[in-house]
Amino acid sequence: FFQAEDGIRDHCVTGVQTCALPICHASRLMPLNDQQRPDFAKLCAALFLGLPGSYCLYQGEELGLPSAELQRADLRDPFDIALWPHDRGRDRARTPIPWDRDQGNGGFTIDSGKASYLPLDPNHLPLSVATQNQDSHSVLAFYRQMLAWRKCTQPSTYQLCIDEVTETLLAYSLRSQAKPSEPIWMCKFNLSPDQPLVCQVGPNPEHFQIDHISRSYNQVDSDYLELLPLGFVFLQRQCEIGRAHV
Repeated sequence: FFQAEDGIRDHCVTGVQTCALPICHASRLMPLNDQQRPDFAKLCAALFLGLPGSYCLYQGEELGLPSAELQRADLRDPFDIALWPHDRGRDRARTPIPWDRDQGNGGFTIDSGKASYLPLDPNHLPLSVATQNQDSHSVLAFYRQMLAWRKCTQPSTYQLCIDEVTETLLAYSLRSQAKPSEPIWMCKFNLSPDQPLVCQVGPNPEHFQIDHISRSYNQVDSDYLELLPLGFVFLQRQCEIGRAHV
């Protein structure tokens, strides 16, 4: 994505996390336990929705759903059937959305006694829409906050600049089209699921303020931040505060 964005400044790049891949991003990109997976889902949402261009949200990402566990008899995709068991296939990312854990088939079908095209994974029920609607810290709640931030901020009106990439740190900034030397937003992500990371705020830290959309961080001093595992910060230039008030 970053190479594409750098090479086609006058065009729009579309960001995609999952689509109909064999494994959802909450399971695919790194080994995670049940406690880490919601934080990783939030990090992915912040990272992608903070970028310029359009964005494709695939079903289940907004709930942080891991890939479903299916048996051979459950499969519908000819590709999946042909390659079983050597390839787990694409149907794992196509199972029903769990709307309500207390309803038959997770509330996905009107007739709870009738089987859906693909079965609902029982492990998805605790992540249902109804359950997450009651939790202001859920993955679903964060997606709503991040989409509201994106609507107000309009990242596509900025120029993207990749500031730093290491094994555990990804930092990019959104800069004024008229003055690309001046970052308006600085976004920093700790990609490690188990190690904190200390990073520098950047040039002229007194000119920036940490936005409320940030998660899992500590401010060490005016120049440095500690990002907790899978933590991230969005820093906004103070002269621009109010433009993206969510």
